[in-house]
Amino acid sequence: MNLKSTFALGVAVMVSACATTSPSVNDDAYPAVQIAGVMSPVFDVDVSALERALAPSYKAHGAPKPYISGLMSVPAGADGGQLLGTGEHRIKYQIPRDIFWQIGGEGFDVVERPVPTLHLLYDKRGADDPKGDYAALKPSIRRGVTFTVFERPVDERLVITVYRTDQIPHEAKMMALSFAPISVNSLF
Repeated sequence: MNLKSTFALGVAVMVSACATTSPSVNDDAYPAVQIAGVMSPVFDVDVSALERALAPSYKAHGAPKPYISGLMSVPAGADGGQLLGTGEHRIKYQIPRDIFWQIGGEGFDVVERPVPTLHLLYDKRGADDPKGDYAALKPSIRRGVTFTVFERPVDERLVITVYRTDQIPHEAKMMALSFAPISVNSLF
């Protein structure tokens, strides 16, 4: 084998090695470790604590493609019957869009400061598997020492809301959730 052949073989091996180790561009879902890595500083907890809180939801529903993160609080002068939130609607490989949400319920009047919140969104539309049928799901709530995880169907989506357990009273009831884009250019 001459020097040109050896060099060509070396380049071919390097190119094929690089091609097999590149990340998949089609991976558009958020694994739990990625969500926990981004959100744990916001919640002021270890990554592992948030991963444990998310584990049952990920096991049941898989990884979400979009998620929303932001802050929610009781509006000034309100009677404690609603929480309003603003944040960013994130979809991989797209620019985050501003979004607003409202949670109707009762018992929020003792919420004193903005509450960091995470919403995982699972969209039935376009789902190719039986996990996409959310109409039959009943709302469920898991209260842990660190996090509360509230799963509920909203329209044709499953929304999983996560917040720190110590920031919203146990007696509070979350009944209705709605989202709205803040600007015309924000699609939800």
